[in-house]
Amino acid sequence: MVTIGTVFDHTSGVATVKTTNNMDFGVNFENLTLREKVCQMMAPTARQFAEYGFDTEKYPIGFYFFSGNADRKPNTEKGETVSAYEAIVENYKGRVPMSFVHDGLTGFAGITCPMRKLQYGAANDEELAYRAGQLNAMQQIYTGIDYCLEPSCDLPKDKMSHAFGDFVSDDPDVSARLIGAFIRGCQEMGVATTTKHFPGIGTSPCNFHMAMARNYMSKDEWNRTHGYVYRKLIEAGVMSVMTSHVAFPAYAKVDERTGKYPPATTSYEVTTELLKNELGFDGVVITDALVMGGIDCSDTRRVTAEAFAAGHDVLLFPNLDAVDLIVEMLENGEIPMSRLDDAMRRIYEFKNKLGLLDGSRDLKHLLDEKQAHETLRALAKRGIVAMTRQNPEFPIDRSKVKKICLCGIQCGAVPWTLESLIEKLTAEGFEVDYVENLGLDGKEAKEIQEKYDLFIFCVVGATNVYTIPGHIAMKCVWTIRRIDPRKRYVISSGLANMYDVYFQDELVYLNSMRPIPKEDPYTIDALIDVLMGREKATGILPLALDVDENYM
Repeated sequence: MVTIGTVFDHTSGVATVKTTNNMDFGVNFENLTLREKVCQMMAPTARQFAEYGFDTEKYPIGFYFFSGNADRKPNTEKGETVSAYEAIVENYKGRVPMSFVHDGLTGFAGITCPMRKLQYGAANDEELAYRAGQLNAMQQIYTGIDYCLEPSCDLPKDKMSHAFGDFVSDDPDVSARLIGAFIRGCQEMGVATTTKHFPGIGTSPCNFHMAMARNYMSKDEWNRTHGYVYRKLIEAGVMSVMTSHVAFPAYAKVDERTGKYPPATTSYEVTTELLKNELGFDGVVITDALVMGGIDCSDTRRVTAEAFAAGHDVLLFPNLDAVDLIVEMLENGEIPMSRLDDAMRRIYEFKNKLGLLDGSRDLKHLLDEKQAHETLRALAKRGIVAMTRQNPEFPIDRSKVKKICLCGIQCGAVPWTLESLIEKLTAEGFEVDYVENLGLDGKEAKEIQEKYDLFIFCVVGATNVYTIPGHIAMKCVWTIRRIDPRKRYVISSGLANMYDVYFQDELVYLNSMRPIPKEDPYTIDALIDVLMGREKATGILPLALDVDENYM
């Protein structure tokens, strides 16, 4: 009997070990059929696998991407929802234990919310990053995940890059140190980590979720930046590396079929020659989702096979029809059998290290709520960055400020953050009015200033002013400019480049370095403490900026 996964009972608080009799104890990969070996590389979602009837006998997949609430499907017989995750665990017919995968970006119901890399990047503290890694591992173990597709180690060199919402620092050394600490904290708890998005995003404004991006760095520049970070993280023992739908002309060859540079996803030169051979990475190499706009989605069956041929060992969100195609290509010699042998060795060592193959996986590290809350509190407190001029009207002076106008910019479906901020400010004794997307002309701005002592403008969530509807964003920013600088604060949460791009002229600018979900009271409390002067913001903006000496 071999462990293939766990299901957490939220009522009893106990992780139940699920087992099956179908698998060989101490399974020998050499005894698997060719089709079984190819299926070992597949990592579909519940939605994808549902198209194949969750048939683990025909498709004994090696990895399963857990999609949280998306994995719940109706059970009309019982009139309730059934977890597809649990159904797969209980009915798995493969001979090799599955690995359960999650991207680590989203918290799970019933446990603490996830941290954000920008927070421990702003804190610049290896011990705190290590604790964040431990917390991430506990969150994954709590839900039965053993393979986390985090942390990303991208360096945002282009100030318009979408990578600005999800990085640690633009300094390669700082990024390598802190992410390395996170990896150690997570993997020592028994959860595999993945660093991404190889060979590195953040060098262009293109979002590879929508179209193929490009990294135009020279080999020398890349080796000093992204290459340096990956080498350090490989030395730190990261168990998996994810490539990206990013072309890398410095290393890749032009695709003869298309006449263009291919993304790393289908580039043998980038995936095998650079990552595996030159950098010496001996762990599991996984694709990014094979359904994104950054690759040719018109034929995902072919793309899935091409990604395997390029050197990937795990295929994320694959077209399962590609199983037969890959088997055919291996049998006719179009893809050498040595490519499959390499993938099987890496997957075997990966699963064996996690204790999946012999049933030895240790589940004792369940969520330690006290440690989790202490870590989240420390991240919130030390992650806040304040960019303030010398001698501004900051912190809030109770003797001068009685009435506050709180202005949400492009808050959309995230009202809870500001509702909580209103409650906290009201509890401090202020009269607070809330206005959404305040857009005023000069006369209106002058009139409204007579009604309030202080304006707090909040850019909530990961909202990026230059990627949202311009007419609304511009009117909001124009309004900020029309308010007396001494009577306005700007607070951002989630994007480190907002200050550099738009708000360097502000007398008071705060950034919590994370979107603030409902489950996180700590960031709001930390912001209030800074606003009231009870605590100083000690976080450091994790970007190299040209800031004059008048800034503190």
